[in-house]
Amino acid sequence: MTQTPSKPMSNRFSATIYWSVLVLNTIIIVSGCNRQNPPLSARTGESAPNFTFVDLATGKKTALSELKGKVVIAEFWASWCAPCQKPMAKMQTFRDGHPEWGDAVQLLAVSIDDAREAAKAHLTKKGWNNTRNAWLDPEGGKNPYVLAYAGQGIPVEYIIGPDGIIAEAGHPGELDIASAVKSLLAGVSKR
Repeated sequence: MTQTPSKPMSNRFSATIYWSVLVLNTIIIVSGCNRQNPPLSARTGESAPNFTFVDLATGKKTALSELKGKVVIAEFWASWCAPCQKPMAKMQTFRDGHPEWGDAVQLLAVSIDDAREAAKAHLTKKGWNNTRNAWLDPEGGKNPYVLAYAGQGIPVEYIIGPDGIIAEAGHPGELDIASAVKSLLAGVSKR
């Protein structure tokens, strides 16, 4: 009788457990554990939920509401997120590609990494300094603002008008960012 090695079965069992736990944690984070306080929502056509972030260049805390009056392109990402890397690299080109935006547009890259230093180190390594780089503490997956903006997954991008209303939202690769910004800036100039 030939005996089959038990190691492959053990590896498959370990992988199954790992992925099951990962999926369960994701479901809990996305659905929210606290039913008494429903999560905030960030939806197109509604006011952008105000949150405070740490500016990674200065270390100062800033509220999203302090950017009111500008068009804000807010991209939520993390250093460990492989699908976030290409959109973040593209975001670094927006300023050079659209000099007409000037100071009227704020490019805000919001990291949801567990640790601020992880985001900062990744940005430095990549040389991504053409955006205002921010960190939003995910508080172990319980930050209501992370859930509101990035609870369905990252990368995700929000284009917020000068009035604080979310004009567009979705995966950065699916949005026509230049057209949305042009439209919002044209609306500002008509006032």
